[in-house]
Amino acid sequence: MSLSALQNLLLVLVLLLLHFGVLIGSQPGWWDNQKHATKPTLPSHLRHNILNHLSRALSRLRLSGHNLNVELLRQQQHRVPYELRICTRCNWHCVQDEEHVLLDCPSADLANLRVKHRQLFRSPSRNLNRLRDFISQADTKGLALYVHECLEYCA
Repeated sequence: MSLSALQNLLLVLVLLLLHFGVLIGSQPGWWDNQKHATKPTLPSHLRHNILNHLSRALSRLRLSGHNLNVELLRQQQHRVPYELRICTRCNWHCVQDEEHVLLDCPSADLANLRVKHRQLFRSPSRNLNRLRDFISQADTKGLALYVHECLEYCA
């Protein structure tokens, strides 16, 4: 930037300051108040007393650090297109993603896990965010155990 451009920019800032008063964010403590107003909260599986391997399974699911084809085939050197990352456990030819494995896959072993953990499926979600609603339910320990067993089966 040339010197005249910097001078023009400074002049505009001074005029704005004179016209509007104190610029937003320049009051003492403003940034600190903003930081304290929106404190992050830990996910429920990190706030409850859950065994480490179960908590790790939920964290891996939330952070896409699992071993399902949707992530494994994305991370390969020759990236596989999304629609070709299909489930190897069933013949539906669907993408093996989190929602398919946890909620939909007709594989006998995954279906048996859903029956075993049927208390998690008592209130089905009617909106488009089925997976988000499912992993946000109150039974964190039961959910963590179910997710762990599903991810172990798909390993």
